[in-house]
Amino acid sequence: MIEKLKINIYNKTVGYLYQSKTVLSFEYDKDFVNGNIDLSPFMLPKKSGITKFTNRENDCFKGLPHFIADALPDSFGSMITSAAFAKQGRRVDSITILERLSYLGDKALGALEFEPVFAAINNDNQILKLKDLTEAVKKVVYGKLPEVENILISASSSAGGARAKAVIGYNKDKNTIVSGHGKIPDRFEHYLIKFDGVINSDPQGYGNIEYAYYLMALDSGLTMTEAFLLSGAADNHNFVTKRFDRIGNQKIHTQTLCSIIGSDFNKPQTSNYADYFNLANIFVLGYAQKVEMFRRMVFNVMLANRDDHSKNFSFLIDQYGKWWLAPAYDITHAYNNTNPNAWTAQHNLLINGKGTGITKEDLLAEAQTLSLAEKDLQSGINDIQNVANNFVKYADKAGVSEKHKDKIINHLQEVKI
Repeated sequence: MIEKLKINIYNKTVGYLYQSKTVLSFEYDKDFVNGNIDLSPFMLPKKSGITKFTNRENDCFKGLPHFIADALPDSFGSMITSAAFAKQGRRVDSITILERLSYLGDKALGALEFEPVFAAINNDNQILKLKDLTEAVKKVVYGKLPEVENILISASSSAGGARAKAVIGYNKDKNTIVSGHGKIPDRFEHYLIKFDGVINSDPQGYGNIEYAYYLMALDSGLTMTEAFLLSGAADNHNFVTKRFDRIGNQKIHTQTLCSIIGSDFNKPQTSNYADYFNLANIFVLGYAQKVEMFRRMVFNVMLANRDDHSKNFSFLIDQYGKWWLAPAYDITHAYNNTNPNAWTAQHNLLINGKGTGITKEDLLAEAQTLSLAEKDLQSGINDIQNVANNFVKYADKAGVSEKHKDKIINHLQEVKI
């Protein structure tokens, strides 16, 4: 069992995690305490000495410092990690949290790295076929571990979120894929691919919907990384988006709203958009970034995206300790009007104390923290309403099926303000 783990970022030692049977402890490195990077200014400010974490039952933070827990993959990536350990004869309940971090090693999203590495998987930049990667994901999901190559498991082990996905290196000119872990070859770039229709909870056609929303987001003034659809077998259209935590092979650290303010994304409506906006003031973001933050809220309301939990908003921090707004991501239709207890029956982040029935007045009230000019508030609402009114144009361009298109049209009418 691993009892001590070193955490690094930007070639600096952040600190050390220690594990006993019942307690996890963390200690910042002395030089890091005196440095200019503060990864957890609210939840674990830099200081000397050991901090103990005894709440091991929380499924979001898992008894870890919030900024470290943020590096762990969510449900799908966690399942892939468990699969990798299972291939070594390990039961899921025997895997410690330090071992899971150790398995990530230098593969985590963002720039945190963990030592020692539990089981290094050699990324020799071998070309991967999309078909093989898709089949590997299916086999892992349905428990056919012995048939899956380690390199294919590795490609999916660090990706966040609930949907089936993998981190890849992609060469658009040659339409070739390599594993996205470690350094990738020249003329390849770091992307994340979301597989369309490979598991029952993610039926065929979701990739097209997310691409339509990507196009609408761009026209609504939201910053997003490049995205496109990559066709697979059985007419699946996989959504591919460039990673914003990589520039070439250089890492950029990213942290979610969830980890920065300790807002458990598994507990809907325990935070609000004002909590998100408040960080713009604390991190001294520019006015244009504040305008975009407002537009993201408006977009989620008007385009029926209620999967707006605290892990779906992020910030970036560089090696000098400067924070800025991360591009928008996971922007798609997420709305359930048939089950009042469903995850997306209401907005996850509250808007003027409400999760549904949002009005223009609610949007303006929630945005007071940003201190935006009236013209920017009004243009944000008007621009995004115009995009929503033209949903069919975007849906047709993205190849959204008639079934999905009709459903979304009805939902957009329900949330119109």
